[in-house]
Amino acid sequence: KEREPSLFKVLYKTFGPYFLMSFLFKALHDLMMFAGPEILKLLINFVNDQEAPDWQGYFYTVLLFVSACFQTLVLHQYFHICFVSGMRIKTAVIGAVYR
Repeated sequence: KEREPSLFKVLYKTFGPYFLMSFLFKALHDLMMFAGPEILKLLINFVNDQEAPDWQGYFYTVLLFVSACFQTLVLHQYFHICFVSGMRIKTAVIGAVYR
């Protein structure tokens, strides 16, 4: 018995790896959202500690900045992959409809 071709299966096999990659970027971004408040907590503890070395404060400040920059880059990559995949899926479906 011959089965009907499934549009969902074809799209999944074609574009599944792209969505998996975008999921990984989004999961990394969501995990990094917890880093900012934790680093800020360390920075506040540093300010309250009178005997802490100065380099520790500079380190926490740079770490907070780098974390925010990396988080932005990861989120941008996620949106880029989703946008490009969406355009490719739209093109594939339109091409399949008009064949």
